[in-house]
Amino acid sequence: MLLRGYAREAVRLIITLVAVSWHRFSGVPMTYDIKTSAAAFLNVTVTGRVFILARSLDVLMFGFLALVAVGLWKTIPTLRLQRANEVVLLSWLIYVALAVTFGR
Repeated sequence: MLLRGYAREAVRLIITLVAVSWHRFSGVPMTYDIKTSAAAFLNVTVTGRVFILARSLDVLMFGFLALVAVGLWKTIPTLRLQRANEVVLLSWLIYVALAVTFGR
């Protein structure tokens, strides 16, 4: 559980630093909604399974998954990085499949 909390906080720190830097250098107000998923490229009328699938393709989520895979690799001495990536990606794919299937 400690690893999950550390990775989550590391991702939050990175997101915060990027958002503050973006605000500072571009002049965009902090209330501006920054889209990081593939849903930003869809037409506003798209709903349903396509939208759920596009929303799950998020840059921040991929960064978090990479951090989790590296954390597993470093925490479990007998686990290779390739196997850690497989475990993390398979878990994420199952989550996305369930979200698309049940419309969440």
